Amino acid sequence: MPFQLAVDELRQDEGALAEIRQTLPALERHCEPCGPKAVIGVLTPMVTLYGVQDRSEAEWRTFWGFYTRALGDLPLEALKRGVEDYVAAADSEFFPKPGPLKAMCERHAIPMRTALGRSRRAAA
Repeated sequence: MPFQLAVDELRQDEGALAEIRQTLPALERHCEPCGPKAVIGVLTPMVTLYGVQDRSEAEWRTFWGFYTRALGDLPLEALKRGVEDYVAAADSEFFPKPGPLKAMCERHAIPMRTALGRSRRAAA
């Protein structure tokens, strides 16, 4: 459904609009960027699963830096679901590269961000 049409329909439904106004702060928090600590926390179990070789402290900082910069702006739920998708994929034999993993996560982030955008516009 086109963005503005969805917003217009939400604005016409007083019950939906009241619920949007009540839950908008929670939706905004749910869509916030997860940040570097969450990225590392979600991806660390995959280091063991996929057998990433041990590195020096400086190499680990660089390694995680690529992932935190690429994935840190995602909502936490989208990151978790994208990682679940990757792990469940039949061809996931190696630790994922940041770009392809971000693409998998974005498939989950887009509907979340769309809902937030529509809700903000309807509530305004």
